[in-house]
Amino acid sequence: MKKLSKVPKPVGETVGIDLGDKISRYCVVDQNGDVVEEGSFRNQASSIDKHFAGEPRRIALEAGAQSAWISGELKLLGHEVIVANPRELKWITSSDTKNDPVDARKLALLARADVRLLAPVEHRSAEQQAELAVIRAAMRFCGHARC
Repeated sequence: MKKLSKVPKPVGETVGIDLGDKISRYCVVDQNGDVVEEGSFRNQASSIDKHFAGEPRRIALEAGAQSAWISGELKLLGHEVIVANPRELKWITSSDTKNDPVDARKLALLARADVRLLAPVEHRSAEQQAELAVIRAAMRFCGHARC
């Protein structure tokens, strides 16, 4: 039998965030997967600081319109942030009973169990995003990929 070279580090509290346009829902679970806190916050830096300052945690959220800057704010506070690929989370994204608190709980539980279940993605840097915008604008201007 092969020995594992690394023993997984136990995770303390894990947070799942279901992002909204103006308000997002969060759920905090402990090491056993029990909910210890649920709530919501405004998508503003001051509200993120108020709700998430303190002990570093593992935080999972889905990639989307708000995820780049919110994940950046959470990282500045010292958290481990996992941005989940929504295409790989059919369990959440295709649910008939769309429910933000439940979705936040599902994200927290998945991040607690195994980060790989979230199919993490990395956001482009601001510089990469600007370069891509220039390329796209040039392609629209000339009408095709080969100007």
